[in-house]
Amino acid sequence: MHFSNRRKFVFATAVAGLGIALTACSSSDSQSQTQVTATETVTVASEVAQAPTSTSSAATPATGTGTQGEVASGLRAIEAALAAHPGATAYELDWDDNQWDVHLRTAENTGLEVKVSADGAVVASEAEDLDSDAANKLSQATITLAQAIETSGVQSIDDVELEEENGLVIWKVDPDNNQNEVRVNVATGEVV
Repeated sequence: MHFSNRRKFVFATAVAGLGIALTACSSSDSQSQTQVTATETVTVASEVAQAPTSTSSAATPATGTGTQGEVASGLRAIEAALAAHPGATAYELDWDDNQWDVHLRTAENTGLEVKVSADGAVVASEAEDLDSDAANKLSQATITLAQAIETSGVQSIDDVELEEENGLVIWKVDPDNNQNEVRVNVATGEVV
């Protein structure tokens, strides 16, 4: 996701102007209303900042509103989990109980499971053991979990995880339908 400096400036100016306008409209004895307005403005800014703007030549993911296993929904879940935990790296994604489980390696090299609704809202985060095998495989990856999903060309996702097959570390993308699993080389980004 890349925004030009001009877009960032225009967006920041619009958000600031909206905040000033809303503050000017409120009465001086309503400080709590002003605080809620500021929070809502930040939420809108966050949602716009997370909107996909990929111009990659990789397969275009399915778009949708966040139904079971959709690629676009899974990509939003990864973005939301990473935004909630700066410095972390996503290494596994599962569609489970009508929500996404995004598994992260934190900046402190610990494990974290982040539950994200189909529409991209973080529901819960909890610490988990970081599998040393997964951490080893992740250290070999030059492409991200999200890039592997986009490269795979699948239309839906059941889960994506790191695996080793015949000495080759791959992202294994398991679709949520009758499609075959897709294996993406973690070092080259090629479908194998």
